[in-house]
Amino acid sequence: MDHSEGGSSITRGEYLNFLNREALEDGNINPVLLDRVTKREVAAGRMDPDDEHASFAAAGAAVLGDSAELTAHACRNGNYFFYGMGAAGILAFVMARMNVSPLWLIAIGLLIGWYFNERERKRIKAEVAARRA
Repeated sequence: MDHSEGGSSITRGEYLNFLNREALEDGNINPVLLDRVTKREVAAGRMDPDDEHASFAAAGAAVLGDSAELTAHACRNGNYFFYGMGAAGILAFVMARMNVSPLWLIAIGLLIGWYFNERERKRIKAEVAARRA
């Protein structure tokens, strides 16, 4: 049955609801999964390629990305801040003794922050991929 044209609005609504429920992950619709589901439906001929729902799914995936990566990690607010402030204090004291400007701590902090963020991003991607496999 072609759900893209004709049929009652209730039937179409139920069909779209099934697609949305298939894209649920942790209680939220994942835009990337919804895009994959609608592409599968278009490829199977059950959905028109110009369907509004498929267009919204593709736009959502492009703009919002994979929501599983955003909800995969609960941040512990304060642990790294405490350690970072302690290390910055020690480094500032040492740098002042060596007649080096503590402003270099900004560059050092940015590099260290980039390293930790990149490491965490890769860990989250691997965790999400393993959960979906």
